[in-house]
Amino acid sequence: MNTSNYTLHKHMTTRPAPIMPIHHPWLSSFWSCCILGAIVAMSLSSLNTTSAQLPGTHYLDRDREHQIGLRNARFLQSYQIDSAEVYQVNIKVIESGALVMTGAYTDSTLTTEQGYFHYFFANGSPESEGQFSNGIKTGIWKRWNFVGDAKTDRIYPPSTIIY
Repeated sequence: MNTSNYTLHKHMTTRPAPIMPIHHPWLSSFWSCCILGAIVAMSLSSLNTTSAQLPGTHYLDRDREHQIGLRNARFLQSYQIDSAEVYQVNIKVIESGALVMTGAYTDSTLTTEQGYFHYFFANGSPESEGQFSNGIKTGIWKRWNFVGDAKTDRIYPPSTIIY
């Protein structure tokens, strides 16, 4: 028998020694956490996100742009999908919990406003309220200053969609 062939054959059939034996307690805990994390992720991804009972949340920065985590977040945007597949949205200040906006969107990206919207100053007093139609302000919008005094109403023409 040729020695070089034997060495190659022996190398191919021999399993390499493990880097770390499996019986270490921290390693089994690590793998348990990985497996549990994978199970939770699969469970969450299998949920039906269009259910009317599942609220969602996003963190927003001072310009109300989406953020990952709390680092630059100032607002918490929460939404719930109703039976008509409309996203009912509230935005609150994270620190105080004060409501700064409530309204509805017709799309999952929360960019097309539809229906009645109400905006508030950080002190809780109303800032403005009015109607949106397909993402465009329409009709009479009531407005107030920071201390609650009425400002001149703004009137927006009925929206028209051009195709």
